[in-house]
Amino acid sequence: MRCALDTNVLARSIKIDHPNQLEALAAITKLIKQADEVHLLPQNLVEFWVISTRPTKDNGLGLSPSEAEAHIAKFESLFPLYADNAAVYTNWRKLVTAHEVKGKNAHYARIAAALMAHGITHLVTFNKDDFKRFSEIKALSPSEI
Repeated sequence: MRCALDTNVLARSIKIDHPNQLEALAAITKLIKQADEVHLLPQNLVEFWVISTRPTKDNGLGLSPSEAEAHIAKFESLFPLYADNAAVYTNWRKLVTAHEVKGKNAHYARIAAALMAHGITHLVTFNKDDFKRFSEIKALSPSEI
């Protein structure tokens, strides 16, 4: 299976007191052991930076930039990062138009577009419902791995 890890899986995997941390870590471990192709997308790492460096009082992880960088470097050492390309934008335009996407859901369409551009079929996420409109990809919860 070719899959990518959503931002929420990455963030929860490092948040020690999060109720989903063990589930996120178990899914990542299982994907590695199964020798599945696990990939990262630039958008998810940008979002990870935002979440991880945002103060905890604002629903962030409260990490310093150097701590966030260390986690991103670790993720990149484990999984290949696919660069954005023109196909991501082209796919995004098609998806937002075809599915009449509005507001912040355009971010989810961009992730789906990047997956399509790189031939990645699955996204591991805690927010499956955010991706259900995009039949071009299959969203899996970490518990489904």
